[in-house]
Amino acid sequence: MSRDITNQLQIAFSRADFWRKEQFVEYLKILENSIPESKKDWDEYAGERWGSILAAKKTVAYLNQEFPILLIQKELKTIGNSFKDLVVLTFSHNDIGEYSIDPILFEHWSQGRSKTGGLDAKDLSASDIWWATIL
Repeated sequence: MSRDITNQLQIAFSRADFWRKEQFVEYLKILENSIPESKKDWDEYAGERWGSILAAKKTVAYLNQEFPILLIQKELKTIGNSFKDLVVLTFSHNDIGEYSIDPILFEHWSQGRSKTGGLDAKDLSASDIWWATIL
């Protein structure tokens, strides 16, 4: 069953004015240093809106540059909880649909990419959200 994260996203969107790129970069580095044998993946020059943390070639966390949102693997929840100013959402596997988002909000946030990608706003994985909103 999918968890509706619409309200949590709206909270994060309302905090966008207080979220700075410098914080994003710092938090991405902290995540990388806190998760054993991990590395960050973020292409600033491509305009990517998410930075990812990979461990054992799997994405275990996604941090949004525009909004204070962290999607993190359940096993790493304690690390995510240390960031008090972030909206932290956990997932069991980055490719399993665990979330739902109001379809209008999701379409607006993804600038229409959610529709072109054929995503179901009522059954989204962490990687679906990342893909739809990365650019």
